Amino acid sequence: MRSIRPSSLVLALGLATGCASGGTAGTVDSGTDGGHAAGGFDASADAQKDATQPRDAAADTPVISIFGDASQDVGADTGTHGSLDGSIDGHVDGAHDGSVDGRPADAADASNRDAERDAEKDAETDGERDSGRDAEKDVGVDAAPPATVLFLGTSSTGVLAGTRHPGGTWSSGALGTTGSASAPVLTTLSNGTGVGAFTASTSGAVTATVWTAAGWGTPVGLAAGAAVAQAAPAIDGTGGTTAHLVYQDASFKFQYLAYSGGTWSASSQPVGGLYGPVPASVAALGSNASVGFVDGTSTPVNSLASSDRVAGVFSAANDLGAVASFTVPPAIVPLSSGPQLLFVYVDQGANIRYATRTGGTWSATQAITNALTGNPVALAPLPGGDAILAFRGQDTNLYWSLYSAGAWSTVAPFSGAAMLTIEASPAVAHGVGGDVAEMAFVESSGAAYSSSLTGVTWSTPVLIGGSSLVGVAIAATP
Repeated sequence: MRSIRPSSLVLALGLATGCASGGTAGTVDSGTDGGHAAGGFDASADAQKDATQPRDAAADTPVISIFGDASQDVGADTGTHGSLDGSIDGHVDGAHDGSVDGRPADAADASNRDAERDAEKDAETDGERDSGRDAEKDVGVDAAPPATVLFLGTSSTGVLAGTRHPGGTWSSGALGTTGSASAPVLTTLSNGTGVGAFTASTSGAVTATVWTAAGWGTPVGLAAGAAVAQAAPAIDGTGGTTAHLVYQDASFKFQYLAYSGGTWSASSQPVGGLYGPVPASVAALGSNASVGFVDGTSTPVNSLASSDRVAGVFSAANDLGAVASFTVPPAIVPLSSGPQLLFVYVDQGANIRYATRTGGTWSATQAITNALTGNPVALAPLPGGDAILAFRGQDTNLYWSLYSAGAWSTVAPFSGAAMLTIEASPAVAHGVGGDVAEMAFVESSGAAYSSSLTGVTWSTPVLIGGSSLVGVAIAATP
């Protein structure tokens, strides 16, 4: 395989929180994103088709009006627990007085001694009952925290982290002091923990952060800083307690790390010595995983392929017999029913195609009608074996489609008849609070916005924050 070199990316920017909930902001410098060079790979197959494809409209101007006014970006989560005790403690002490001391409620109870005994007994009985009920109510509240949508956005010198509850607004702020020239990645585990990662701008170190109900953890370099990647990593922990992470090292080989039981792998594990022209993707299969990639060792070269990690060992490459783009990474996700895996990739004609795996066997690949891109796609599993796809079209506008019952819905512009220009690949996740899905994207101003899908309608985008961001990631707790 001929070698390639990533081009330099120099981005200087400033993070602004855009948050009404009191998040803190960091400041960074501004610059430009130079993209990636194809290098020694056959760049002739990367010709753009803007003049011939139906999606290549000249309408590249963002329709700002779809974002609504500033009042939609201001708010705060509400809700108190102070009223719980009042609703529980409404006991009528008089109902107990007549019988607590075992005597009828007659004139004899008028004595001071009986009145004192009654008062003491009532206070003791009510206190025990009320404290018990309060404890039960508190346990119920603490044991069922609200669903949370998580967000990460990167610039070359900063990371923006955010959280949002259903019906609430985004709380966002700067996370650490290291940025990234590529997009971050983010997943959630079955216990509600969020695990994010990105490639540090200056060192290339794969850097991770963990979110719990207590907040975001300080970003740390994995394998003591020895895990060094040339582009964005991939991560997935869907449905399990292990977050599987795969990155591409300087020699274009794929390396594996895992987060389980509160700790990361001490060192990286080679993915069977496999390598390719672009970073790989990974799908969680409980404690096992499947890595999807473009195979630099295949014949023909750059075929779509997968490798399974079972009991700590990676299998040989399983080539699907379909040639993929050597400039756009693929995406692979697990499905909750029906096929086990869904694999989406871009071919060398910029067409988005897919395949599914059932019983260990991959289907033939098929094109998704009217779906063309030169950027990595966003793909996420949904309940019931469904999935959602979003991508930046060749005209730089945002498009999406739902996968259900083995078929894709008609690819549609994000905002309907209007077009929305985005600066990088979007990110998608399953929805919370009755929504089907969540999406985040970088609008033409460089700020991050989010929207929720209810039925087949996306909500008016709301500001998360940031400026001159180069990539975003979004995830939701189970």
